[in-house]
Amino acid sequence: MNKNRMYRAAIYVRLSKEDGDSFSFGKNESDSIRNQKLLIKNHLSNLPDIKIAETYEDDGYTGTNFERPGFQKLIQAVKEKRIDCVAVKDFSRLGRDYLEAGKYIEKIFPALGVRFISINDDYDSLRPKGQADSLVIPFKNLLNEQYSRDTSGKIRSALSVKRQQGLFVASFSAFGYKRDPQNKNHLVIDEYAAGIVRDIFKLKLEGLSYLAIAKWLTERKIPTPADYKRECGSKYHSGFKVDVYSKWSAVAVKRILTNEVYCGHMVQGKRRKISYKVQAQEYLDQDQWERIENTHEAIISPVTFHEVQRLLNEDTRIGAEDTIYPLAGKVYCADCGAAMVRKTVPSNGRKYIYYVCGNNKQNSKWCSSHSIRAEKLEDAVLASLQAQLTIVLNMDKAMEEIERLTWEQRETKKLNSQLEALEITIQQNQRLRLSVYEDLKIGLIDKAEYEYLRQGFTERIKDAKMAQQKLRGEKNALLAGLNDQQKFLASFRRYANIQILERNLVNVLIERIKVYSNHHIEVEFRYKDRFESVSEFLDMHGKDQVTVFERERV
Repeated sequence: MNKNRMYRAAIYVRLSKEDGDSFSFGKNESDSIRNQKLLIKNHLSNLPDIKIAETYEDDGYTGTNFERPGFQKLIQAVKEKRIDCVAVKDFSRLGRDYLEAGKYIEKIFPALGVRFISINDDYDSLRPKGQADSLVIPFKNLLNEQYSRDTSGKIRSALSVKRQQGLFVASFSAFGYKRDPQNKNHLVIDEYAAGIVRDIFKLKLEGLSYLAIAKWLTERKIPTPADYKRECGSKYHSGFKVDVYSKWSAVAVKRILTNEVYCGHMVQGKRRKISYKVQAQEYLDQDQWERIENTHEAIISPVTFHEVQRLLNEDTRIGAEDTIYPLAGKVYCADCGAAMVRKTVPSNGRKYIYYVCGNNKQNSKWCSSHSIRAEKLEDAVLASLQAQLTIVLNMDKAMEEIERLTWEQRETKKLNSQLEALEITIQQNQRLRLSVYEDLKIGLIDKAEYEYLRQGFTERIKDAKMAQQKLRGEKNALLAGLNDQQKFLASFRRYANIQILERNLVNVLIERIKVYSNHHIEVEFRYKDRFESVSEFLDMHGKDQVTVFERERV
């Protein structure tokens, strides 16, 4: 290189999320980024043959990946001959991949005639130190890569512990929630988005398909989750190009309808990076997920959520113009088990609607010829639902009449005693763990025995703390009035005094409807086991046992 030439230098600074305080609240760039710039500028100001031309930065990007936006702009400027000198704070700012960093420093930059300066490493390619540099550069790059490997392992371990504690650790909260301003690892409800989530579940209960729900949302200009994140100022980026108003997709609707987070449960760790050097991710089996219940306030009740999951697995049929029939996908032939088909029969200028056996319609030899008027079927089912809802609401009333506070106090006392027992276990094992260390110091046990005993006491402490966490969750749910039986019965109050057959009620309460050739109807109701449990609970507390849901002939 010509030592008398004037170099046009580019300052390059980088800070990963793990390195410091990048993305701090209220800052456009981190303090470390600013400090790097000041350090480099002060150093270059003492070099009369260098003029600072441009500055490039990557705030919040890992050094193991060289596909960083700021770094790629730097390389483009080098190729366009706008700069011929690159200055960094140290080798690790350029990158933490041993091979890639070495390739740029020792091959690419020299081949392009670019002077490279690393201030803290006392390295300037214009004034090489011969064999010393050839030994030091690879060694330092190797140490930088090892640092990334160690940091990655520590971060994975820390995130795993947080997930096991039910703490929120993802980059972006689910649509309908936001980070608690007082605790970034806790979720609170975003009322506007939560209202949209409730509408989506309501529409699904009414029988709409994923695509129909997406169409309903798009027509009303309701922002998609990605659009809403950007509107709220989130640094969210999607791989898809979007318009001012993006269209809702069936996939987005399905993702919301199947997400347990809306029940107040935290489900995390569904995927992970293949390694610290590879950005691609792999999906984990469901048994490897971290699932903790009752970690935040629910948007959707567990009863509604489970009903929607059941509905997603059913055959919901709709008619012309997206008409949703109340009994769609529920009516079956009692003789052959085939689904019954809704059929319109014109007669004397009028139209009559029947349910007919699907097998018989295809081939009269497959099943007997029998049908039932849709109007009569719906009236009979409505009468059956009204009768069963009367039973449900009587159960609900009986539950309210029980001295609920006394029951809750008894349950709370039981949980408190269990928590106290666990606390005693923790303290005892902590004392024992300390005592074995003292035994090691005075020579009563050797190092191997100490490690074995210490590990045992540590595991017992860990197990006891996890059990405590679970019990505290049960206690909080109890004190908040979230008793499962009460929630279950209370969810049916909105259906009191129904006068018309509603699609969502059919989905919630009816498993299937069987039609016999003699026009008898058998309605199979859901929750038989649940209502038996409530009935037993009422009986234990001195209430008259209420007839439980069973199959009923109408």
